[in-house]
Amino acid sequence: MPSNKAIYRFTLAFIFTVLAGVLAAPYAKAADLLAGGWSSHHTSSNEAYNEKHDTVGLVLDNGLTMATFRNSYNDRANLLGYTHIVKQWEHVRIALTGGIVTGYRPDPMPYVLPTLSIGAGPVWLDTGLAPTLDGFVITHNLRITF
Repeated sequence: MPSNKAIYRFTLAFIFTVLAGVLAAPYAKAADLLAGGWSSHHTSSNEAYNEKHDTVGLVLDNGLTMATFRNSYNDRANLLGYTHIVKQWEHVRIALTGGIVTGYRPDPMPYVLPTLSIGAGPVWLDTGLAPTLDGFVITHNLRITF
């Protein structure tokens, strides 16, 4: 059961993400909702990482990307960045997202995440590849376009 402090932080982060999306919405015609968030760590470390991230985020059609999630160290993380679609076909999309993320050391820090998305209609699965100092992390998010 999450503590009251954890619920409070999640609520604040969620409100921040939604508010940022609402403020940016006049500059966009459509938005994608990011939800879920899972990962698998392929590193030389024996550390037990969190692999369920409780992600909530928005990607606007103008590229503005914002999300809140529980990171691999089980800390609340927030990101703000830009997503560039490199190539898109009917059911496959290749994108690159970069920006600033909090919740890691150093805090904040830059991030870059190449992503392969597969989907049909409004439902997509994003799979990203994040390099680490001793390996890599494969990330997954559900994306719903509306």
